[in-house]
Amino acid sequence: MTAAVLVLATACTGTPEPPVVETGDTPAASKSPTAAPTSSAEPADEFARQYIRATNTALTKGDVKQLRDLSVPSCESCARNADAMETFHSNGGSYQGDPSWHITEVSKPTGTDPATVSMYVQVKPHQVVAKKGAAPKPSQERVFLIDLTLGKEDGRWKVRDLVINSG
Repeated sequence: MTAAVLVLATACTGTPEPPVVETGDTPAASKSPTAAPTSSAEPADEFARQYIRATNTALTKGDVKQLRDLSVPSCESCARNADAMETFHSNGGSYQGDPSWHITEVSKPTGTDPATVSMYVQVKPHQVVAKKGAAPKPSQERVFLIDLTLGKEDGRWKVRDLVINSG
């Protein structure tokens, strides 16, 4: 799972969870996670895919810069997730296997500004090494629903709120 999932998973299970990486069966899979900044002409659902790609980069590499750039500073859940991923990696945390978020379904956006996009994300089974020197712990396969509230700032989409629904 992603950092967002790290926070959620730690709270729910005590074990940090890894991010999701899009696979070839998702339309946005061929786009670079460091793609050019979004414009207001970009559909909200494509921006949501870009946000998940940035989450996967943060989750797997600890680089949270783009993830932070894609959200507004007032998005507390966004900041908590980015902070959790950054701390996880700075403590020597790592994953064995694929902890990425794989998008399985994306809704059509509702609203225009703000817009809401929901998506189902799958995380495959993997191992979590919580910090340097720790023993790997298994993380089961799971599917969860992410709700993103997006708004435009300076003509670009930004995440205003992030809700991760597990279950």
